[in-house]
Amino acid sequence: MIYLRGHIQGFDAIANKTNDPRWRMENVLKYYKRIENYHGWFQDGNFVMHCSTFCFIIFFKLDEIFSGQNHGSYGPMNIEKAFLSPMTQHMLRAGEELGYPIRDSNAYGPYTEGIFFNYCINSLEYEKLSFIRIFLYLGFAPMEFHMKFGRRADAYHTAVQPLLLYRPNLVIRKYALVTKILFKRKTAYGVQYERHGFKFKAFAKKEVILSAGSLWSPKLLMLSGIGPKHHLETIGVCVNTDHRQTANYLFEYSSLL
Repeated sequence: MIYLRGHIQGFDAIANKTNDPRWRMENVLKYYKRIENYHGWFQDGNFVMHCSTFCFIIFFKLDEIFSGQNHGSYGPMNIEKAFLSPMTQHMLRAGEELGYPIRDSNAYGPYTEGIFFNYCINSLEYEKLSFIRIFLYLGFAPMEFHMKFGRRADAYHTAVQPLLLYRPNLVIRKYALVTKILFKRKTAYGVQYERHGFKFKAFAKKEVILSAGSLWSPKLLMLSGIGPKHHLETIGVCVNTDHRQTANYLFEYSSLL
């Protein structure tokens, strides 16, 4: 339920690897804003409020980044404030006492320390600005949830269910589990799935969109023959494409709420 945009380094890494700048966060941001109906903690963008006189000066210089323009207001995905428990409030105040700002974790896209310094290190024009951005992005942030009127706003009720009223060509199969992507040479033309104990196939006229989550998407690719050749052969999967990086970047992350 926690609302957290994709990591900026992740998008920029895709852009660098594919040599396609459209994947950079500054180009992806408009799509996030388009689907948001934001009612979170930072609707006016005013989250750098104290720190020092130095921080106030930089706030105005970077007004484009620290502004309400980082979020959309009329999209289908509702974002609401999370309830702040006494424990969370104490942690936020502790961060302030240590000199850290209360910041929007989704302003422009989540950052980690050093991103702008590494990104602009070869540019003398932005080197000073890079240091300032690093300083301001370190901070504490209250959580925001995918909710509407206090209830979870999941992808189905938010984006899919409304389409059923006026899209007769949209068919949804409940209780279906996709087990394989069907390929003709290197082109996907459908999927195989199981439902109520029976196997079925669905075919595509144009394209197959794989969106099964961070775990099932690479698993489906490997079950369909796309992955490390040696591993696929050891489990008896016919190799379509030897792709060593498939599922190579899966990590467990822990967090404190």
